[in-house]
Amino acid sequence: MVEDIARTVVGLAKRSVDAAMAAGVSVDRYYTKAGGDLREIARRTAVLDHDSAGVINTAGGREARLHTRGESAGTTMGAEQLLAASSRADTAAVRRTFEIVPATTADVSGIVRTLFAAIRKGYANLPGAENGGVDRLIADMETRLPGTFTHSLSDGNSTIFVHRTPEGEVTGFLGMSMRSDGAGQIDSWYVQPEWQKTGVARALMHKALDTMGDVDVYSGTTQRTEAYQKYLQLGFEPEGALTATPPPMQAAGLVGEQQAIRMDRNARAALLRLWNR
Repeated sequence: MVEDIARTVVGLAKRSVDAAMAAGVSVDRYYTKAGGDLREIARRTAVLDHDSAGVINTAGGREARLHTRGESAGTTMGAEQLLAASSRADTAAVRRTFEIVPATTADVSGIVRTLFAAIRKGYANLPGAENGGVDRLIADMETRLPGTFTHSLSDGNSTIFVHRTPEGEVTGFLGMSMRSDGAGQIDSWYVQPEWQKTGVARALMHKALDTMGDVDVYSGTTQRTEAYQKYLQLGFEPEGALTATPPPMQAAGLVGEQQAIRMDRNARAALLRLWNR
């Protein structure tokens, strides 16, 4: 019975941690549901068998492992204590600190590389990708994007935040601006695939939301992508009907309807309170 409990607990914890990291949201939010599930397990099975005790350890990353100790008196840990220990470890792991700074024109090549790597992964399952659509889209964008980003960083009408490695490589970036109606706008939000689920995406969004102030925040993204799901997990909601695939994607043979999204100021404030705890 202990083995069955262990497998169930580890599965619940891992799904919670993965979901939280994917969204860039603190793990303790996701343990609300996991905690209820674990408590139900505890009610059904009483406490862990007196021959062993366990603790979920995810402080080192995204893999949940159950460590059991040998038979000894006084070492039994119930599901409530196991959950508390797990939540403390996970929260510490997720809340890594990443320095987010304004981009300069020296970052343009790294920004473009990050965008291409991210869309190569993010668009991989769109209709048309199987026929080389993503490669054609990137080939078209290669001729335009460096100048576009250089202009954006020079005209002062928008802000691009980046995270860099100690060696100066861009791992992720977020472009934001303020609309004429006073609302905030997320113009772009991309992270290198190998840096996804590390907290970089969350740190970028945190910086942008904090910079915008007490306003509604708008953005837009492609349906049927991980990015769309991440926005929803953060508290953005669809705004209006789907719109057609943008012309550059159509020309590349991709199908990707666009969805405008919005986070109202109350949801923004609630998310920042959660992240600032």
